[in-house]
Amino acid sequence: MSREITVKRLMLAAAVLMGAAAPSQASEWGCTVLLCLADPAGPTAQAMCVDPIHRLWDRLRRGHSFPECDEARKPKSPYPDKPSWAERGFSYYDPCPTGTEPLLSGSIGLLASEMPERPRWGGYGATPYQGIGTGDELRPSRDSEMPTKVCVGGYRGTTYVYLPGGDGGSYEASIYDQVIELQATTKPRMINVYITPPESDVPVLWETVRY
Repeated sequence: MSREITVKRLMLAAAVLMGAAAPSQASEWGCTVLLCLADPAGPTAQAMCVDPIHRLWDRLRRGHSFPECDEARKPKSPYPDKPSWAERGFSYYDPCPTGTEPLLSGSIGLLASEMPERPRWGGYGATPYQGIGTGDELRPSRDSEMPTKVCVGGYRGTTYVYLPGGDGGSYEASIYDQVIELQATTKPRMINVYITPPESDVPVLWETVRY
């Protein structure tokens, strides 16, 4: 099922939920902004979302907390065991996509599809990716550019490589099915939206919205 279709189902569920549960005005607003932030097309892509989201940005700029959505967890919810929520964060890097994790700082990763059919010592032919961890603690500097964050998934094993411009020594490297690079952004303030899709029991990072 596509993300767009799932979001429409979630918005329909929210309409039923708010109408049946008679939520408070504050909670109804919290549920509205949660679903608007989850829209892959953008938090203000729908006309109904423009005013609530602008109100949210104003609230956050004033230092207030993110509005609650009590109905998302109430027993009468259409999906009582499928919570959805939003978390504020501060980082110049997006979280790694679902199914991947940050390559640890100082570690080296290789993409399995770039390896020779019969892997040899040295990992020849594969680009070495160097990890920085989550990158959450890094800040821009006038002296250097922000490094690339590396996300990996599907561990396959290890080998040894020579690093370009290194000291000539060999370094242990891990091989993965997935290697994803994330560049630093210019807006460190963000909201991570977690959704448990109707067809799943596992919450996933659905959207990261920066403001």
